Amino acid sequence: MKISGSVDFTASVQRAKSAIQRQEQLAHFLPKDAKLVARDDGGFDFTVQKDIGPVALRLPGVLRVTPGPDTDGVLFTAKASHILGGSADLVLSMAFSGDAGRCSIHYDGTLDATGLAGRALGMAADKVQARLLATLQGFGRRMEKSQKVHDAKATERQGVRS
Repeated sequence: MKISGSVDFTASVQRAKSAIQRQEQLAHFLPKDAKLVARDDGGFDFTVQKDIGPVALRLPGVLRVTPGPDTDGVLFTAKASHILGGSADLVLSMAFSGDAGRCSIHYDGTLDATGLAGRALGMAADKVQARLLATLQGFGRRMEKSQKVHDAKATERQGVRS
């Protein structure tokens, strides 16, 4: 399944690019009951659970965030699999751009799934796209709030120096 879109918000590109790689922000990209645990190699272990009728499908996986194909981006890769449940592989490139305190994130990638995971995601393709957009919009709102606090502190420091 192809995933693409963009989101714009008020924050510096550098702050947004740095923040999106932090564990507390990455957790928002997983379903609400998923657990995200840092690994020694810089990646994160996670487990996603999805109930399909009477069956509870648990997919353990690994999430990595690395520099993207261009210098202004990051690459998300997530791989989850279970011998009975199938697999889900996400590759998502995020390019950051902007100026004058505005940030845009353009994302493009694929989500491929097999087995029960594939059936569950296939039935919810529109929801997957909408959830990713909503998650990035939520990230943008958190960044705007953080940017306001950052700007207020900078203004306060300027007032103290004067």
